[in-house]
Parts: sequence; structure tokens; C-alpha cells
Amino acid sequence: MRKIILFIHSTINGVVTGDPSGDKTNWAVWRNSAGIEEGSRYLFNIFETADTILLGRGTYEDLSRKWPNTRGSSLGDKINNAHKLVVTSAQPPGKLKWGEFEAPNPLTGSNIEEQIMDLKNGDGGDIVIFGSPTLVRSLAKEILLTNIRSSCTRLWST
Repeated sequence: MRKIILFIHSTINGVVTGDPSGDKTNWAVWRNSAGIEEGSRYLFNIFETADTILLGRGTYEDLSRKWPNTRGSSLGDKINNAHKLVVTSAQPPGKLKWGEFEAPNPLTGSNIEEQIMDLKNGDGGDIVIFGSPTLVRSLAKEILLTNIRSSCTRLWST
């Protein structure tokens, strides 16, 4: 059985998202400005067993603008080459993109939890969720999350 791993990255005062124009969600900026590498190593280690990323639509829209442009790093390669699934009702199939990499597959319909349970019980590596608070609340309610891992950047964000 595959694990579903929730990975949350936060500043020390709990900022995990923000207005994209100010881009408080740019994890690479947090990591670089804090002068640390632990967060990226920690996330990279998750991908020793994971081969799939599960995203809510909002998190997909944010990350699909950033990660495909991250080249030449082992973490960027892992994330960009992982299979991606996006829980969405707003994006019709075929419209999801991840730069030049394999396009994410949509999960749609009224039985999302059942579809995710089927994925969890299927073959393959573990499944990582980045952020996606609406999706996480739904999965936590159905007790589908296997593991929660967090990384805290020693920054105070306003």
C-alpha cells in the first residue's frame, strides 16, 4: 500500500501561502534568504519513496508556474519528473500543463476520496501532497493521510 504524505513548508510565524503578487509562497526564496539547505534535503529525501504528487487546483496553479523553471537541481528534477495528479472541477482534461514535462492528470467527480483510496491501494511509490489545504481537509476527514511532514524556515513573514 502506498503512503499519502502531506508536506507542509512554513515560515516560523506560520505563513504557508499568500498573495501571488507578493509571492510569499516562493519556497526557494525563503530557503535562500534564510541561508539553509535543510528544507530542500528534507523534501528530496521524501522522494526516495515517492513517485507521485497530488495537488489541489490552487496549489497546482501556483507550483506549475515555478517548478518547471527549476532546472539543474536534483530536487527540481525529482519534482518535475514525478507523476502529478490535480484534484479539480475547474480545469477540463487536457488543459493542465507542467512546462515541458509530462502534463498532470486531473482527478474529477464526486468520488474524489474513493479515487484517492484506489490510488493508495494501487501499485507505485508513495504520494506526496504539497499544501492544498482544501484537499488536505477532505483527506484528513476521511482518514486517508498516512504521514504528515513539515519543514519550518527560520524567517518571519509579513
